[in-house]
Amino acid sequence: MKKHNVFGESLFFLFLVIIYVLISITLSNALIEMLHFTESITPKVENEIIIVAVIIAMILSFLTRRIVRMWLHDFVDTIKHTDKGTVLSILLGIITGSIFAIPFSLALSKYEYVVLLITLLSQIIFTIVFYVKGHELFHGRFKHIEKSENSCEQSFILDTSVLIDGRILNLLKTTDLLDGILYIPDLVMNELRKIADSKEDPSKRQRGRRGMEVVEKIRQLRSEKVIFIKTERGKPVDELLIDEAKKRHAYLVTTDFNLEHTARPQGVKVINFNEVFYALSPEVMPGDELEVKIVKKGKEPYQGVGFLVDGTMVIVQAGEFHIGKTVRVRIQNVKQSQTGRILFATIVDEGEMGSA
Repeated sequence: MKKHNVFGESLFFLFLVIIYVLISITLSNALIEMLHFTESITPKVENEIIIVAVIIAMILSFLTRRIVRMWLHDFVDTIKHTDKGTVLSILLGIITGSIFAIPFSLALSKYEYVVLLITLLSQIIFTIVFYVKGHELFHGRFKHIEKSENSCEQSFILDTSVLIDGRILNLLKTTDLLDGILYIPDLVMNELRKIADSKEDPSKRQRGRRGMEVVEKIRQLRSEKVIFIKTERGKPVDELLIDEAKKRHAYLVTTDFNLEHTARPQGVKVINFNEVFYALSPEVMPGDELEVKIVKKGKEPYQGVGFLVDGTMVIVQAGEFHIGKTVRVRIQNVKQSQTGRILFATIVDEGEMGSA
């Protein structure tokens, strides 16, 4: 894998050098032609100009290779997610502009750079015309095709909360619930990095790192179906996620109650993992007994906190004395919150267990 990456990097750099050198030679020849009008240039100076231009091109290709690679990646991603009507309008504009410029090219063949300027202007003008006028025609023709393509394979947009939550991994491993394209927006990755780099709150930093690990594991599980997408800027994160879900006719996968209730009225389909796991979890009633591992202290004195397999929080009275142990508890109360159920329980002592 590493050799393949090195070969790809080398090939890309060689291609970039060739492009830069060709551009530099063209520009140096243009400069030489301009200097010929002043009759103050010799063959030796011409060679020196070309050599300097080539050296500058090679240095620039080395310094800008990463920027160019990122630009190409963004460009390809934009093309992949641009509707076919827009692409066809632009292509027809370029072709029509080139054909329109042919008579001028023949008439002014002696002036190469004038011909180049006319051709470029013609292509730009016709591209704008076709985009503005032809886009409506082509967009309508291709819209139903795109919808049918999207309907062939369902797509899902993952938000920050569901990646930090982590339960998505078990779903992907054991079920086909999210069988389709998994989109991870760049703004979600940026949020995870920001949380993971937090210097103020260690628990927050841990959550961010867990989210990054979940992303990597998802990529390994569904490498052919995970797509990282670039989003716009200037809007709140929730609005951008909703816009992406609308544009791609995708489900929005989250554990965020507020995001769900903002997205649904706008026609976006939402999968809230808290609701899914709550609906599938067995019904627990006051008086039921179950086993739970106490993992940390509660907010109130002597409380301990544990979690069921489905993520339901269990607050155990006097559980602080059993942190790290699995104990049998009896449910005293069940409270429903926006994020799911919270169970309140007491520890069942050995005498009660024996009598039961």
